[in-house]
Amino acid sequence: MWRKYLRMTLAEYLAQPGRTATELAQATGSAVSTITRAARGEIIPSRDLMIKLFEATDGAVTPNDIFGIVSKAPKVEMCSLCERRTDDPCVNSCTAADCPNAVKVAA
Repeated sequence: MWRKYLRMTLAEYLAQPGRTATELAQATGSAVSTITRAARGEIIPSRDLMIKLFEATDGAVTPNDIFGIVSKAPKVEMCSLCERRTDDPCVNSCTAADCPNAVKVAA
């Protein structure tokens, strides 16, 4: 789920294990050089490519990330099991048995 990757640049996305510019280029229908140049900040992708990058990265890389727009909102911690915000008051409804954030009800 994309929410695990809040505020990630294209370069950070490609630096993750198993992520390659070649695969991302194929997924977006663009040239590898376009992806690598965009990751280095040498070019600004077209609007269409930004949308494709957003979709191909499952929302991990947004147009704001490409333009370097940083939110003033604090980074949100996400549970790796239930994918809810750790400060979510509804996290006690988590269905993951091993979720460290789920509120345990005494038997």
